[in-house]
Amino acid sequence: MSHVYIAAQRHPLRAAKEFATLDALSGGRVIIGVGAGHVNEEFDLFGPPFEERGAGAGRGHRRLGGRAHRGVSDSSRPRWPASDLSVSPRAVQQPRPPIWVGGSSRAALRRAAQRGDGWLPQTVRRSDMRDQVAQLKELRQDLRAGAPIEIGALGACSTSARPDHELPRGTVSGGSDRIARTWPS
Repeated sequence: MSHVYIAAQRHPLRAAKEFATLDALSGGRVIIGVGAGHVNEEFDLFGPPFEERGAGAGRGHRRLGGRAHRGVSDSSRPRWPASDLSVSPRAVQQPRPPIWVGGSSRAALRRAAQRGDGWLPQTVRRSDMRDQVAQLKELRQDLRAGAPIEIGALGACSTSARPDHELPRGTVSGGSDRIARTWPS
């Protein structure tokens, strides 16, 4: 699983080709994790403008999940114009690999409910998870009644190595006993 691929920053046909190739090489085991992104500096460098990331994520998601995995794709969009292009090799999973939507904003929940096969929560406090899952299920019922949706989770980052540098916030380090004690039972 890509966790998470920022769809607004990359050409959707190139992404479809890359994910189809990975799906073919892995024997049909790819899950496409997509998100809108949240790091301003990445958008300053790669575009589009940060304020357009949600719309770009929606368009990218639609194109990743659309005709690009089934054959020829066309687009008159100014950012990613394309016509009469096909993706090869084809993905093993049909009609396409599953797409899971990352993020925990209301917009991300809506994208997951509307277009996703799964949801990847991001920075959700355990105390808020129940409410977010309820919102997701309600949105899913409104937008795609009866369609199943998977719900993922992020495991804590951990290392048993003795790092010689500062670890990212929230990373647990130490022996296996210490790491095991950090996981809920």
